[in-house]
Amino acid sequence: MNNLLISDVESEIFIYDINSRKPYIIKRSLQKLEMRLRLGCIFPTRKKNILISSLVAKASGTDKKIIRWAINVLAFIASYKDEEAIACIEKISSAVDVDPDILISCISAICRITNNRNSNILKIPLEMNIDPKLIELCRWQSVRSIPEIQGDNKLNYEECADSTLKTALINLGMGKLPENYFSQYKNSDMIGEISTSENRIIKQYSIWAALENKDLEIYNIKVSPNSIDSLDDSVKIWIVRLVCKHQKTINTFYDIVAGYAMVSESDDMRLNLSIGLINKFIEKMPHDMIRWYHNESISEILLNILKHISLFHNTSPLYNDFIISNFLSYKENSLERETILSGCTGTPLWSTLRAQEVREAEGFLKQFSFSESDKPMTINNNNFSHLNIQTGSFSVNGTAVNSAEVDNKMQNNIDKISEALDSSKKDIEASELEGDKKEMILKNIDEAKKENNTERRIGLIKKSLELLPTASTAATALTNIISML
Repeated sequence: MNNLLISDVESEIFIYDINSRKPYIIKRSLQKLEMRLRLGCIFPTRKKNILISSLVAKASGTDKKIIRWAINVLAFIASYKDEEAIACIEKISSAVDVDPDILISCISAICRITNNRNSNILKIPLEMNIDPKLIELCRWQSVRSIPEIQGDNKLNYEECADSTLKTALINLGMGKLPENYFSQYKNSDMIGEISTSENRIIKQYSIWAALENKDLEIYNIKVSPNSIDSLDDSVKIWIVRLVCKHQKTINTFYDIVAGYAMVSESDDMRLNLSIGLINKFIEKMPHDMIRWYHNESISEILLNILKHISLFHNTSPLYNDFIISNFLSYKENSLERETILSGCTGTPLWSTLRAQEVREAEGFLKQFSFSESDKPMTINNNNFSHLNIQTGSFSVNGTAVNSAEVDNKMQNNIDKISEALDSSKKDIEASELEGDKKEMILKNIDEAKKENNTERRIGLIKKSLELLPTASTAATALTNIISML
């Protein structure tokens, strides 16, 4: 399977989160999806129409950041045949009071969707007085190769409109800006001058460009990480991310990483730090990372820390011991286990953890009593299988026992589980859960009822639990069902 293909489960979660009523969840989901698509990941074709309709709905709202991010995702998802998407972008861009940043996203989206063939279809209000260079920059974002400057087509960054300069910085970060575009000097030299701007947004975009461009680093800008306390909050976050771009700069500015960002009260700061540190390691890091993990409360950040720990378990004995000690404390089929196993893929630890799961699954047999003495059972033939016991007899502690006795006990347990699943299903059907989420849960429960394999059945129930409010009646009922298995 193509590793770049976004799975059906992931795509459903993206769609569900984008349709959330919580702005933070919507924005974060749009940002994550846009990042995946920019890296070349592919969204399932059969889910695209549902996603496009969801994006159009969000782009038609009132939250400016959500509108802009929805349009950014549409740029990667839609094609010139998707009339709904194009009509939505045209409508937004033609509004008299359209926000300049949203307008830039509209122009870039149309350029990408139409492969620069129909970028003039947008009816931009004349009073917006759009700089032709801005439209040119938007077109460059969709080309495969960096264009060459034609004649004296350079940008005077000190005199141009903020919107044009921001777009040029975005292009620089994307690697879509010709060299010497700002002057006779290299872009890598000019980014330092631009980063000293008193305009907070321009400063923020210049640091972001240095982070995204593979050839730039912290030393290309003229904002010292040591002055982080005096910077605007949004600028602080990108400074920390830029510090984390290379291991050598993490080492140089480690006091800022561990003593400032890890303990920051800003969830966004800690989230961005956790993203920046996933694939970076220096010797002094393990104790601080594990302490941070124990003190952290945001699930996404915790998963990023776990990913880092698992990726570097071979480098740090502390990380290795942490994983071995804690792996089984996470629920079976949980995101925590999946994250750890993904980070350990191809290493001896992966096999060790899988062996732990096998021993854990074998414990299933101990939940059933097969004799009056309830002694541990010894199976002396191969005719026994989970939840589907063969008709042949087998020996428990050397004594032949009629398999019908076991069949009856198993069947009684199965009946109880089936009844409990039916009851939970009724609770969920009567709940006020949002449509897509409810459908996913009910689908998992129906499959769990039909499933004979205990591990897969528990996995399906846990998938439902992840979509339910923790304190809900249905969640409690499903948790009790797992304990019965």
